Amino acid sequence: MRAGVEIIDPGQVVYVNSGLDGVVGKAVILECGSTRPDVYIWGFTQPGTDAIKAVVYDFGKGPKLQKLAQSLGDLQVISGAASLSIERLPLAAEGLYTCQALYDTEQGAKLYYYYIHLRVLVPVSKPYILLSDASPAEGSLVWLRCGLENGTGSLYFLWEHETHSGLVSTISQGNSSMFNMTEVNRNHTGWYRCVARNQVNQERSDRIWLDIIFGPDIPQIDVTPYSITDRGYSAQERQTVSLLCQAQSNPPSQYVWFYNNSSAFNTTDPSKLITKLRTLGLNSSLCTRAGPRCDRISFSLLCVCVCVEAPVLLTQRSVVSVFEGSDVQLTCILQSNYPPANQIVWFNNHRQEVEALATTRKYVLRRAAAWTNLTVLETDGTTDSGQYWCSASNAVGGTEIPVTLLVKRYPMPPNVTLVRLVYSSRQRREVELEWQMEGEGEGGEGGGLTGFILDHRLEERQGKRSSFSPWKQVAVLEARERVHTLGNMTPTDTYQIRITAVNHRTLGHPSPPETPADPPFSAYPAVIGAAIGGMLIAAIATVLLFMYIIRNRNNNPRLHDMLFGMQHSRSRENINLPDDEVMGGVDGEGGATEQCPSPIPGPSMSSPRAASPVSPPLPAEDNEPVNVTITVMATG
Repeated sequence: MRAGVEIIDPGQVVYVNSGLDGVVGKAVILECGSTRPDVYIWGFTQPGTDAIKAVVYDFGKGPKLQKLAQSLGDLQVISGAASLSIERLPLAAEGLYTCQALYDTEQGAKLYYYYIHLRVLVPVSKPYILLSDASPAEGSLVWLRCGLENGTGSLYFLWEHETHSGLVSTISQGNSSMFNMTEVNRNHTGWYRCVARNQVNQERSDRIWLDIIFGPDIPQIDVTPYSITDRGYSAQERQTVSLLCQAQSNPPSQYVWFYNNSSAFNTTDPSKLITKLRTLGLNSSLCTRAGPRCDRISFSLLCVCVCVEAPVLLTQRSVVSVFEGSDVQLTCILQSNYPPANQIVWFNNHRQEVEALATTRKYVLRRAAAWTNLTVLETDGTTDSGQYWCSASNAVGGTEIPVTLLVKRYPMPPNVTLVRLVYSSRQRREVELEWQMEGEGEGGEGGGLTGFILDHRLEERQGKRSSFSPWKQVAVLEARERVHTLGNMTPTDTYQIRITAVNHRTLGHPSPPETPADPPFSAYPAVIGAAIGGMLIAAIATVLLFMYIIRNRNNNPRLHDMLFGMQHSRSRENINLPDDEVMGGVDGEGGATEQCPSPIPGPSMSSPRAASPVSPPLPAEDNEPVNVTITVMATG
């Protein structure tokens, strides 16, 4: 369904719905209208949810892909249009895509919503057949089922039957994988094959042999030449007589001849019968022209059929299922063995005798008298799946029994998320990364995880445009790791890094690619370090200065006193001497004095001289000068 930009009612939003089928691993294109909008946004809604998440948008400056686009396959915007191209379509791309398109028209802006329901189809894998009984007795119930590993419905099944002569006919078809035969008969013996089909492709299974056990029927005796008397058959002396006993059965019957109600020999070889008849004294001319002449002897022969049969084989499991990389053992048991059978022979899924493939080191055979086991080493889903055959034979006939081997891939491991991706330093030569598995925070164990694969790619710039190189594997990590340091980085390059979980031979979805961030800058440690260093330097300088002043105090007395104070200030005394008065305001020693004016005129009064503190004498070795303080006080 396609919509143009012809505007009928500019006031209405136009909604366009359509459906699209894609095939997993193939390419698909999702169109946002037939004309490129001026502005558009692509969104994606996962099945079972209501949330719409942005995939890509273009507001007029070129398309901008979002992180979600990485999980939807190799997604690109088609140049000159708003359409999305998805290469190598994954199952995760199935869902609802919404393109919100804005057109600038003469009538005004017009908004379109294009809804595209994308369904991702899976081709059918090669089917295999499960059989309820490979050798059922005539008249019993038998069912066959056509099994599939992968394939998107609706599925259609067709059953074919091939006879001994090679005639192929269709015996059943429809949407059921089961084919039932309520009462099988000998005509159902032959090869069976199923064909599985969906709308993507069809595949045919390997054929399987259905062996119907029946009989023996009532035996029939043919005598030649044909001469009948009232007592039965008659023959002339020296006449050649041939007696043939036949009975329909599967496996073929073995016969016992009786002479006069006594056992002659049980064989299907006429020459041995002649030898036995001679030992019984019978005229050999009854069976051959050669031999001596003898009297006429009348006798009767009776043909009786007994239940001797071809070998009967059993297996512990007719369908064996294993995961890739494992060794698997297939068992074949000889249940009934009369007459004795030759050894059991195994054939692989390509109908090759295993004994002849000993040099391939793919198979190991172990034998005993009544069983043989086949071990398939390091199974591979592509080459080892299919039907294996166990075969044995004796004098009566041969038989074989199929064993179906299904080699399955391990389940996909949980998704991985990078939770930390940062350069270890400003030199950008190492990247420290940390990741976690989906569900690990809730006690998950990672689903039998065997390791991780670490990839990176480089951003390549061509002018104003940039692209990324192909992904390159750079490390294989152990399953227990959650933190890793990636070295040998080029500082000038821009990288994208992703990590993928590995479960044996099965790869999970890679994590969304991330670009390493530069380490956060913090001046606090530098400032603290500088402050501590400065304090240490200042403390050392202060100690050295104090030591210098103490050792040179005689050369710098004032500096010494300023830092350490006067050592003798506590020993000063104030002494008042009455004879030290100054009369008339003149110091008897010629020193200047202070004189306070009297408020009442009259003769001048003398003021007592302030006491001068006297310091005790210093030791002879201490030449420190003495400080004297003179205080002049006026009395009224």
